[in-house]
Amino acid sequence: SLMRLTTMARNGDFVRSNLLKEYISDIELVNAGAIVAGFSEPQTSRDCVGLYEIATGQMTSLFCQETYWPARSMNKEMTYEFPYFVRFAMDSQGRLYAGSGVAYEFTAMSLAGQVEFKFRKEKERIPVYGEMLDRISNMTLKGPNPYVRNPHFPIFESLAVDERRRIWVQHYLPKISELTNPETPYDVFSPDGIFLFETRIPGHMNSKPVFKNGFVYALRKIESGYVRAVRLKVRE
Repeated sequence: SLMRLTTMARNGDFVRSNLLKEYISDIELVNAGAIVAGFSEPQTSRDCVGLYEIATGQMTSLFCQETYWPARSMNKEMTYEFPYFVRFAMDSQGRLYAGSGVAYEFTAMSLAGQVEFKFRKEKERIPVYGEMLDRISNMTLKGPNPYVRNPHFPIFESLAVDERRRIWVQHYLPKISELTNPETPYDVFSPDGIFLFETRIPGHMNSKPVFKNGFVYALRKIESGYVRAVRLKVRE
């Protein structure tokens, strides 16, 4: 089935509606005529971030990662995501940052697709363990999947950019069904990709943060397993 993208004016008036060939997982508004979107390419086995022109319905891939079947595995204790997903964030000057969970390396580029620089930080892979490791090792695959051998958790969870254009990279924490993490760690980089510091936000963050007017807006998992929208003050 096709997805539909509906565009509305600030006052809520309907503007247009587009049927999408791609499955979109995340979007950020560029201007009135375009969005940056995370999506799966329908003609290839790649997870991508691209620029979507609303008037023409044209999607241009900017950064991609080869994917394999399956995308995730679940049991009653844990949800395991294979690391070949793409995450992105865009700053206030239109610079796009993108990376894949297979490596702690990020690409900074223009919306025209021109790579400006790359940056990385050394980080150890966390191997999958226990019953989930047995489940993955015994999978009957539909095709090749190099990540089934010695599987590891994704290197990071998400990317976000704050009002000072700093890049916040959320550490990946294994998704244990009964576990609510007391805090969520982030690595913070300068707009030029220089590592600045590690910080921790209280609570189990369940979405990438949005920075606005000195506050952080996010979804936080609570002890009951439900999520709650929160607003937190940024203190420098």
